[in-house]
Amino acid sequence: MEAWQHGGGQRTLLEARTARAWGVPLSVVRGQRPPGEKWTYNDQVTALALTTYEASLCPGCGQPLVHSTGDHPRNYEVRTISCVGCNELETWTKELQPGERKYVVPEDD
Repeated sequence: MEAWQHGGGQRTLLEARTARAWGVPLSVVRGQRPPGEKWTYNDQVTALALTTYEASLCPGCGQPLVHSTGDHPRNYEVRTISCVGCNELETWTKELQPGERKYVVPEDD
């Protein structure tokens, strides 16, 4: 978990989140064993570390609370990106019917 707070171990973080999304142990995602077997000690520790790590993040901006609060918080800068798809969704004004969702697809060339 410490490595995740400082930007390291990104592959393990991705694998742990994938395991959670799939509802399987980390060792299954890594191809170390088939699904359906009892979770290993490492599987359990990694799942607990993921929960602990995510609880240590600011719910607003996602930065580690240890870096963004307290006596000596880090300074941050705000950056922006422009996404054409998001722009289309935001400028589309038709009112949606119940259950109807809007989405974007690329236009034909």
